[in-house]
Amino acid sequence: SKAPSPLRFAGTLQIRRFLLAGAFLSLGILTVHAQQPFATDDADVTEKGKFHLQLSNEFDTLQRNAYPALRQNTFVAELDYGLVDRVEIGVDYPFIAISGSRVASPQNITGFGDLDFHVKYNFLKEREGSWHPALTATLNIEIPTGDAHRGLGSGFKDYFLNSVLQKSITDKTKLRLNGGILFAGSTATGDVGIRTRGRVLVAAASLVKQFSPKWSLG
Repeated sequence: SKAPSPLRFAGTLQIRRFLLAGAFLSLGILTVHAQQPFATDDADVTEKGKFHLQLSNEFDTLQRNAYPALRQNTFVAELDYGLVDRVEIGVDYPFIAISGSRVASPQNITGFGDLDFHVKYNFLKEREGSWHPALTATLNIEIPTGDAHRGLGSGFKDYFLNSVLQKSITDKTKLRLNGGILFAGSTATGDVGIRTRGRVLVAAASLVKQFSPKWSLG
């Protein structure tokens, strides 16, 4: 079965930098520290003519600069479809709940965030006995459908290109490396992320071991 992507846990740090840094250094990226989820995409795509539904939930204790907002819960529903062989299209839509201190008015904010569309292409598959990894590229376009005045949306259109390198270490253990660039927009999802508009380098890495057909640990 297709490994869940992204894999998210509460209160984790963003793991964003990658091997493509050398190619992007000339773009003049400003390094920014921000609270982000543990998220690593895989190289697999949905089979042609099939749907893949993915549900994920992330809970964050927000940083001090988000005060009077204190906590955020983000539930994301993603639906993918195998358009042709090795090509997947998909859409995801987050539902955001922000809890604030007693001085916040309103104290709790809920609603849908920004709608995201993607195209994912696996242009090189991993083969048994070969040294080369699987390689995949994903283009995401996010539409500012969330209410930016209430803190649910970034207010910007996002254009993001991500690459995935995936290599099997053993039959049940896989290494995944992600690296990409946000060409324009903002990485903010509610009160989590980088609100500054502009180009941002992103990266992630994970080592995932499958213990059974239904259970993996990353």
